[in-house]
Amino acid sequence: MSRWVFPKRLADEKRRFWASIFGKNVWRFTTENVYGTFEDQRSVSRYKVLWADQWSAVVLFRDGKEQRVHHIFFDGDWFYLLAGRDNVEYFKRATPNRGFESGRAKEPRAAQRGR
Repeated sequence: MSRWVFPKRLADEKRRFWASIFGKNVWRFTTENVYGTFEDQRSVSRYKVLWADQWSAVVLFRDGKEQRVHHIFFDGDWFYLLAGRDNVEYFKRATPNRGFESGRAKEPRAAQRGR
């Protein structure tokens, strides 16, 4: 939140609200899907990398009939994307779950419900 730009007149209550939601959005990418978790909400979307280099990627996300594109930028163990007009949202890379890579782990319940 230290890099977010807020209007000068933003009430402290609204600033506290924004501060309370940071750090709760988790994305897990597999070869075809991204699994999202935010508090008690879960989602599964298909994605396709439209373009990429070592610094960034343009990714198309499909959730049912809805589509959206994000330009994702890489910075060490972090990636970030535009969140609104003047702000970016950062995500920190977590240690990979080797069980998912080997096929030993089960898909999360959100993925099972989406079938």
